[in-house]
Amino acid sequence: KPPTADASPLPPADDADADADGGKRAAAAGEPAGCVALLRRLAPVGAIGFAFATVRSSRSLLLPLRAHALGLTKTQVGAATALSYVLDAATFPAGGYLSDKVGRKWAAVPSLVGMGAGLALLGCGGGVTTLLVAAGTFGMGNGLSAGLVMTIGQDAAPPGAGRARFVGLYKNVVDSGQFAGPALVGLVARLASLEYAALAAGALALGSALLFAV
Repeated sequence: KPPTADASPLPPADDADADADGGKRAAAAGEPAGCVALLRRLAPVGAIGFAFATVRSSRSLLLPLRAHALGLTKTQVGAATALSYVLDAATFPAGGYLSDKVGRKWAAVPSLVGMGAGLALLGCGGGVTTLLVAAGTFGMGNGLSAGLVMTIGQDAAPPGAGRARFVGLYKNVVDSGQFAGPALVGLVARLASLEYAALAAGALALGSALLFAV
């Protein structure tokens, strides 16, 4: 018997409908829909964002402490810190250009290498000149990553309804690095010395540069 018009095959389901049905089935089975895929997507980019925040927040503690250890006055400590932030702002345009026109890695990897080198110089001791060079090197490195941390989070965010949840999780991971940096510096300085704390933060920056590169 030839099929009637009512028996004609239905068109394929829309992808969004399929995803919704899949989410309902996962929720019914007791498993949060899309959580595993979201965390897999978050893990690599979240590690980079966390490292950036940790290394950046280390500067705000290491620079004045190292300057104080060298016997600088309050005015000189402020000048050394200001130098770092001035060079930081001066390299913002270069960082934006590299990120948008060349690629995210071309901004992120040199940025992390520059910050790592600056922290390594702080950890190597030396006098006021070394401190100023370290502060400037860190500042220029950090400036290359202006706006980059949230940009790579937006790049990695999935389309659709999970995008806002991903960005929120990513921002939480990044913000946790804001207090992880000073905590790392304080812990290592207590167990060893301020120089070793700077070297530990520098090693984190250089290791993160390698991670981002690959």
